[in-house]
Amino acid sequence: MNLMMEEKKYAVYSRGNVVARAYFLFPRFAAAEKINGFYSDMAEGLRLFFEKNADLRRAEYEEMDRVSRRTFEPLCVRLFSSVEYADEKVLSVAQEYVVYRGKTVVFYRKLCQVWQTEREVLLPAKRLFPRRAARKAEKNEFYFDGEHAVIVENLFGTSEFQTVSRARLCDLVRKTEYAAKKL
Repeated sequence: MNLMMEEKKYAVYSRGNVVARAYFLFPRFAAAEKINGFYSDMAEGLRLFFEKNADLRRAEYEEMDRVSRRTFEPLCVRLFSSVEYADEKVLSVAQEYVVYRGKTVVFYRKLCQVWQTEREVLLPAKRLFPRRAARKAEKNEFYFDGEHAVIVENLFGTSEFQTVSRARLCDLVRKTEYAAKKL
């Protein structure tokens, strides 16, 4: 399966300074229209979210006095995608969605999708995990790395991680590996 990563960059300026920026990196696959449509729709939704919030940040910036503008923290929205595994039958994509205000992480979520490439549908957790683990995977995110089925628990938003400054993003998730069922 041929893979190409597509990136989109956006920036909003006011008075010569960046008040908001966005960076989206998402996959494109040859001959996979439904899967590509899924990621295109996701990128479009994120772009609309960014534009709405960037306009609010611009208005906030323009209302500030000159001294206050020196400490203004721009909004930054990022979506990083990586293909964890791809073959003729299964495709697994993991994404990290992060919203920053300056250096503070305001929102973080790791998203994962496992696709059956022939029919272009998302695979349910019960196809990869044993029974108990499948219930846990359905409540969280999961991906397939070719050998293991991995459950990803997002910890951001829990009492431990409400907002985080200068955090390592890998600390905001908990991963649990299981031996995958035969596909």
